[in-house]
Amino acid sequence: MQQRVVVEIQWLLALSEAKLANIPGIDATDKTFLLKLAEDFSEADAERIKAIEAVTNHDVKAVEYWLKEKVAKRLNYSKLASSSILLARLKILITLRMD
Repeated sequence: MQQRVVVEIQWLLALSEAKLANIPGIDATDKTFLLKLAEDFSEADAERIKAIEAVTNHDVKAVEYWLKEKVAKRLNYSKLASSSILLARLKILITLRMD
């Protein structure tokens, strides 16, 4: 599950760094905050995602909603140009790269 969080955060950072129209940039402080969320991912975070998934019945959406909860007061986060299939494939690639 932590890999799903990593993928979601990396995707958000990549989009912000691409300087695309209508996609806000993320400053260094917020980038550090986001990366720390993935680094400090806990069992409590996993349980919260599982609870969200029980309602949404969708694993990627659950991670998205969890991330929105975590950054609600810091960033204007919304799902940007990604799909469940894309994020699942990215998670697999990251997992394979870590082995």
